[in-house]
Amino acid sequence: SSMDGRLVIGWGIGAGVHTCPCAGACRNGCYALSGRYLFANVKAKNYSRLALAESDAFVPTINAEIKEIKGKNPEKDLYVRIHDSGDFFSLEYTQKWFAIMRDNPDVQFYAYTKMIEMFKGLIADGEIPENFKLVFSYGGTQDDLIQPTDCHAKVFKDIDSLKAAGYVDCS
Repeated sequence: SSMDGRLVIGWGIGAGVHTCPCAGACRNGCYALSGRYLFANVKAKNYSRLALAESDAFVPTINAEIKEIKGKNPEKDLYVRIHDSGDFFSLEYTQKWFAIMRDNPDVQFYAYTKMIEMFKGLIADGEIPENFKLVFSYGGTQDDLIQPTDCHAKVFKDIDSLKAAGYVDCS
């Protein structure tokens, strides 16, 4: 999608046991396991993206795609949302994304994750690239590791519940 001087693109790998290892309560009613995500063409695309993510071709392929998108939209600031479905399922896969981020310092990357323990370790080690905005997402098996001061997101059943808990509606 495009807004103002921004171009936002997304990368998803599908939701499931392998791609969402820390999923918890979010498994019930997961948007990425329903609706358009069930279409054969969408499933096939997510499976092919997962295969790419697990291959050595991942970093150069994504770097080439980013270069192509930037070349076609030179006047736009590029934002990449990692995982409209799926999550950082392994440290190796996460490090691949970090390499892509370092290779594209003028691109902003962001993601919601339930892999709290892994990322808290990476944050402590100073490994998070400057152009990466990370948001911890409640609903996983590691919710107890999220501190109120951490950048985080939570899903509520309705707006009244959200406001009563002191959160801001960002939908």
